[in-house]
Amino acid sequence: MCQLDFSAARRTRVLEKISHLIQAVSGIVLVVGVVLVLLQMQQTERLTRTQLTSSYFDSQIAQAASATGEDPMESFEKLCDEGAEITLKDSLILHNLFLQRYFLAMKSIAIEQQGEFGVNEQAMQLFVNNLGLVIVTPQGRAWLESIQMSEEQREAIKTSPYYESTCSDLGPASAVLRADQLLKGGGT
Repeated sequence: MCQLDFSAARRTRVLEKISHLIQAVSGIVLVVGVVLVLLQMQQTERLTRTQLTSSYFDSQIAQAASATGEDPMESFEKLCDEGAEITLKDSLILHNLFLQRYFLAMKSIAIEQQGEFGVNEQAMQLFVNNLGLVIVTPQGRAWLESIQMSEEQREAIKTSPYYESTCSDLGPASAVLRADQLLKGGGT
């Protein structure tokens, strides 16, 4: 009989240990679940911020694009024609064209800043490439001087191959602008 009592006591201890183990595992699963929910919320917040940032810049790009008219290349080409008179209309078209390119460049930087790693060299290169059309002319470079941006961004612009360009280098830039006009309304 003593052996039976011992076995019942042993069984009770084993059941208590199993109960404690189940409670510990449940606690660990609960903590892991909470951590996963927090990570998911953080990821969702980052994605929402990125989408809002992208939408903001898309609306700015579209607004600037709508003010450039049907063929901003006509006004842009006047920048290199020393005999051409740049009218107020041309100036407004060029300003909006430059704004469009600037917002496109800033969109790439702003979206990268939303990510885990911040702005990297590849993002800065995309920033400069998006501004290539502005950087390629002295008037565009002067326009950029009036725009607020970080020293890192200014340095990337000044070290880009576009910065030393002249009007004779505009062949590829013209092709970029004409391709952008085909995409007008599609996010440029």
